[in-house]
Amino acid sequence: MNEDSNVMLAFKKGDEQSFITLLGKYTPRIVNYLYRTTGNAADAEDLAQEVFARVYAAAPRYEPTARFSTWLYTIATNIYRDYIRKQSHAPTAIQATDSDGESTTPEAYDRREKSLEKIVEDLHRDVQIHACLQLLPETQRIALTLKIYENASYEEIAEILHTTVPAVESLLFRARQQLKKQLSD
Repeated sequence: MNEDSNVMLAFKKGDEQSFITLLGKYTPRIVNYLYRTTGNAADAEDLAQEVFARVYAAAPRYEPTARFSTWLYTIATNIYRDYIRKQSHAPTAIQATDSDGESTTPEAYDRREKSLEKIVEDLHRDVQIHACLQLLPETQRIALTLKIYENASYEEIAEILHTTVPAVESLLFRARQQLKKQLSD
């Protein structure tokens, strides 16, 4: 059992501070994951709140049968799939700026280390990649996002998607091929 599972078990026993600890550790990661899958910063934040509301509600039933992060990403993936089913349109492309002109990408660019030209170039590349990612089939998009951005293992992805490791390998291969083709076009 990993440390996060122990923290969740402490929360299950009534230690509210344990939930706050998990919230602080995982909120940025879950928001980033949901942002990359939905393509919308506001929706990602709303969905992340729903993820943690479900974690909170599930505490009395929590059993550490898998790594805590795997359990958490499974919840996030299920909420994302519900979100997609409720949408009448495909996920939107990444929004590069908000109403104030500030970047809405989850990564913060260190402006002291990069030239403005490099920042714009990186942002443009990220926008292109994210837009192409949104064109992938849902399961490929989820698998690729978990692998590349969340550094999940094949086994963790298989568990989150309720499939096998060879199926994940196939999903990732096809997703990378499609992404490469889309980016070359």
